[in-house]
Amino acid sequence: MKRSLFLLAFLFSALSFDVAAQVRDNPELLAARGQGEVSHADFEARVSRIPPEHQFRTVRDGGRFEDLLNSLLIDAQLAAQALEAGFDQDPVVRERMALAAREELARAWIEHVVDSGKDADYTALAREQYLLNRDRYRTPETIDVAHILVGLDERSEAEALELAEELKARLAQDPTRFTELVSEYSDDTGSRSRQGMYKGVKRGDMVEPFETAAFALSPGDISDPVQTQYGYHIIRLDAINPPQQMSFDSVQLQLEEQVRKQHRERKRREALEPLYAEQIEVTQESMENAIRRVFGDEVLQGEAGDAGSQ
Repeated sequence: MKRSLFLLAFLFSALSFDVAAQVRDNPELLAARGQGEVSHADFEARVSRIPPEHQFRTVRDGGRFEDLLNSLLIDAQLAAQALEAGFDQDPVVRERMALAAREELARAWIEHVVDSGKDADYTALAREQYLLNRDRYRTPETIDVAHILVGLDERSEAEALELAEELKARLAQDPTRFTELVSEYSDDTGSRSRQGMYKGVKRGDMVEPFETAAFALSPGDISDPVQTQYGYHIIRLDAINPPQQMSFDSVQLQLEEQVRKQHRERKRREALEPLYAEQIEVTQESMENAIRRVFGDEVLQGEAGDAGSQ
């Protein structure tokens, strides 16, 4: 709420007195800048192009709202300049405007057709998807590890390797000293207070050399020094946590959104298939005329010349 009020205060303070008065005097006007005006109807039409489930989130976000309003105002300002220059009377521009209107009508209509169709039982479909593909909904295998990092900030690479090998030798004699050596030598300040431990590490969480070495260990094993860009690590594998089946409740919302999109896409295809099935009526003459109108006779003459030379 505070962010929204801050945004509105920011936008209002950015308006000049005359423009602010212009907006106050016209209840249909949302905002204006220069020659550009954005009405509430303009704003509602633009928001309607956002998927319904994302509309309020977009408007509620101060940054997105500002971007949306700026986009509308820039379009309005540029359009005002174009109208003032009479650019809208250019025949090609007029056709492009008509084409844009037809494309927007077609998009709005297909969305209306999809929206008007009967909704499915998305919870039931989601549960069916879950039961048929249970293996997809499992947590990844993870490991619990601890490490000693011999860093390179205050020592050379050779010095770091020498110290890491010395620590490994000490651990070979007495593995129970691992926690003690972490406290005394590890340069990973983030994990030192946890005795060097990282729990629930999955593939991709750590840099590749560390990950490769750690996942190759068996529980209780301590690695030889492993080099990364941070220095040399001595890794102890504490536990392997096998994948766990995720409950339906934990993935229900994700699955319902997925099957909802699939259902809408299926309805869209069903609405379009009869249109694609209709015969296209086009002739060689009309195709050549289309190319001639856009590119001129020279293109067709050149194509004919190329064909004759083959």
